[in-house]
Amino acid sequence: SGVRRADVKWLTPDAFRLWRDVGLRGFTAEDVPAESWQGLNEDRNAAFADGLYGTGLRCAEWASVLTLEIPPSAASGLTKCQLAGACAKGRFDRPYWLPRNVLQAIGFYLNEGSRPAAVARAQAGGLYERLPNLLLVEEITNHGALVVRNTNGRATRLDVRGLAPADRQRLFKETIRGLEPLALWLNANGLPRPKQAWSKVFADANARVARELTRDGVPPRLWARPHMLRHSFALRWYSIATFVSWQRDNGLTPL
Repeated sequence: SGVRRADVKWLTPDAFRLWRDVGLRGFTAEDVPAESWQGLNEDRNAAFADGLYGTGLRCAEWASVLTLEIPPSAASGLTKCQLAGACAKGRFDRPYWLPRNVLQAIGFYLNEGSRPAAVARAQAGGLYERLPNLLLVEEITNHGALVVRNTNGRATRLDVRGLAPADRQRLFKETIRGLEPLALWLNANGLPRPKQAWSKVFADANARVARELTRDGVPPRLWARPHMLRHSFALRWYSIATFVSWQRDNGLTPL
């Protein structure tokens, strides 16, 4: 009677790719891009969803990541990263592993996709200079400490692992083109994207999947929420671990 009951749902890899491609990338049921699709932020949204599915992080955790916490390239299929304790459930630092395909998607979004365009628009309009509580990062030490300066000119040393999501959205750096946020995920206007904003992305994606894949008035049984992608990650790695265990035990004789 004390067992907690939960309605756990997950997506297979094929189901996730179909949901992502139709809902977030504007594909049709025939697996081709729709002519009417504008896709202004599809690289950002697809990279975010791929990250949830590939790392098992919670939505709030993945939404809090900074650009300086993303490795520049993948040395192997999985790259070890560190989640800051102030952003993690339980408030403890912990490692997570970033798949190569997710790191590549982030690299495109970060360097060539919609993020540079959003930053450029904000810089051209002087948006960042008008922010009241901005923290300008002047130095990043080898031990993860930041030397920041507030709008009053006061310098402070902060531990990046101890910065909560709201404080992370105040971090900016000076570039040759002007100020730029350190938050990885940005809105189309160039401002850091809060965790709650991702709910609309998933809702819009689910609505598009339902429209595109409905046949003869019967809607598809395909939809996703951020936590479903976390469950899917767990199930996938459980299946892999089980398979590896079976292979290791294959040569054992019965008792």
